[in-house]
Amino acid sequence: MTIKSFIQECHRREVFKKLSLYVVFSWIVIQVLAATWDPLGFPKQSVTVLILILLIGLPLYAFYIGKFEVKELEVASMEDGIETEEERSTIRLFKKYFYLGVSGITALVAVGVFFIVNNTLGATKKQLLVHVSDKIAVLKFDNNTGMEKYDVVSEMAADWIIQGITENKLGQVVSPGIIDSYRGTIDQLMGAEENKAILKDVIKPKTIISGNFYLQANQLLFKGSVFDGKTDEILISFNPIKCDESDPLVCVENLQQIVLGYIDTKDKEALNLQSKPPKYAAYQSVLMAKEAFNNDNQEYLRLLNTAIAEDPEYFEPKVLKIAHFYNLGDYTTADSLLNGITLSRNNNRQRNLLKMYAALLQGENGQVYRYIQEEYNLAPFDLMSNSSTMVIAQQFVNRPQDLDTIFKAIPMEKMDIANCGPCQSRILMKAQSLVARKQYRDVMELPYDKKYFEMPYLIALIRLGDEKAVTDYMDLKEVIASAEALEQLRLFVAKQHLIVDSPKAKDYLKAVQSSGLQLLQQLEATYWLKDYAKAKQQATMALTLYPERISVVSQMAMIAAQLNDKGLENRMLLRLEALRRPYQFGAVDYAMAQYYASTAQEEQMYNALTKAAASGIFYTLQKFQYDPHFKAYYQSEPFIKLLSFWKKV
Repeated sequence: MTIKSFIQECHRREVFKKLSLYVVFSWIVIQVLAATWDPLGFPKQSVTVLILILLIGLPLYAFYIGKFEVKELEVASMEDGIETEEERSTIRLFKKYFYLGVSGITALVAVGVFFIVNNTLGATKKQLLVHVSDKIAVLKFDNNTGMEKYDVVSEMAADWIIQGITENKLGQVVSPGIIDSYRGTIDQLMGAEENKAILKDVIKPKTIISGNFYLQANQLLFKGSVFDGKTDEILISFNPIKCDESDPLVCVENLQQIVLGYIDTKDKEALNLQSKPPKYAAYQSVLMAKEAFNNDNQEYLRLLNTAIAEDPEYFEPKVLKIAHFYNLGDYTTADSLLNGITLSRNNNRQRNLLKMYAALLQGENGQVYRYIQEEYNLAPFDLMSNSSTMVIAQQFVNRPQDLDTIFKAIPMEKMDIANCGPCQSRILMKAQSLVARKQYRDVMELPYDKKYFEMPYLIALIRLGDEKAVTDYMDLKEVIASAEALEQLRLFVAKQHLIVDSPKAKDYLKAVQSSGLQLLQQLEATYWLKDYAKAKQQATMALTLYPERISVVSQMAMIAAQLNDKGLENRMLLRLEALRRPYQFGAVDYAMAQYYASTAQEEQMYNALTKAAASGIFYTLQKFQYDPHFKAYYQSEPFIKLLSFWKKV
């Protein structure tokens, strides 16, 4: 028997037809299970397991067919009672070819089974070995209505669930904003399934909450599910929630209660940032305001005012408005707004936030740090909360050692940093914390564009003595920076060179002095060049333009002291004392400390610095150990203690 005759014999005996029937049957069973595994409550991998079973069954089925056909051949050969040699040879060759074919099928099936197990079941087993945190990831709810006007409802549903989880301390939440920041670096658009894959690979939450909503007649129908962050198994699918299309917040509130009830497993009333959901239009205004944040201050404030007008009981825009005026330095307005807010009864999170802003306005930096830590512990993976905590830890209480843990809470590798203001702030604070701990090499190794942390970068270069790198960077800034920004940076670099006794300081100071761009920068450069006569002329002009500028008055007092003009010196000191106002956070005391340092009045200097620290002066890259006025005292025990003034908070 030849191969050709073997194939013909298989056709005649319908062997291929029988194998085809198995394949068709298998395909139908797979399709049915793929469509019904979820409603039947089977695990998601049920389809994969079925495919493996059917693949393994194929060579067994083929072997059974072969055994049956060989038996028929043997029976047929014995019909006349005599089995000829030719018939025996045919049977042997048929067996040989058939079982070779079965062996080939078995080999192909074995390869297929290996890849399926390795790429699906094997991947799941490996994933189970990964440490999974207690994070709860909340994804935006998919808008399946086909209408863009409901896109805001997607964010609303996720935000309201997040607020409930954080307020009730049910876990640490990964917000949709984190997912969007990662998505910003990926070229293709991503759906919910891809989002869950990124969460599992990068953030590794314990639980994932997602869902969708659609329109039926005049009603919105919400569906939600909770997934296991390790296995992607559906833990629970909630019954659809219905509400009128004009009032989606009814659905949102009900959905939140169901989700929180499942997570907490306790029968208690959820306490949120708002005591009740805001009005739909007000919520839209707040979302638009957040989009305008850092881009258009006037539009940002207008949208916040619109939200408050639409819903006077809406808490969030009121707090955002306080923060807005505080960041602008309009502390009087911020304080007035704070005093005008009425707390919702028994809302701990509202109370904590308002206490934090009250402490900010009073310069109680230790209290500020305690309150922001409470907020951070509820939502450490929220970019705004995380960034604010880093700023307060570094610049308000000077605790650079705390920033490592806070920074690591949100991975930055795939962030769209160019379009993420909080990301840029986090990088700057991280770099400043490294400089504060004198880890200059670590600053150089930060894997981000230097424009996001150029001041810490320049300090690190100067402290390491890498003048070529400083010069190269400043040459680059001459090309890309505005004249005003370049002059400010030159003055900063000059003062850092003064701290390390570098002769390069004079070159940068002369460049600022001769630029003729900004009087206040010229005045400071002339003062550090010790040209006190010229500095007095510039300070006189500056006092005419800025009669209540604390830095100008203190500069004139120091110049007068160097010129031994006691009358002018005393007048400036009295004038400086008269400039004390509310919400200065130790600015006058710090200026007095600079004056005392320049006149070698050590005890008075330490007293003034202590008052400044207690009043809430910030630990920026322009003050304390970065201020050349105090160079002679950097290593003294009292000065080092001042850097740890808030150590016990």
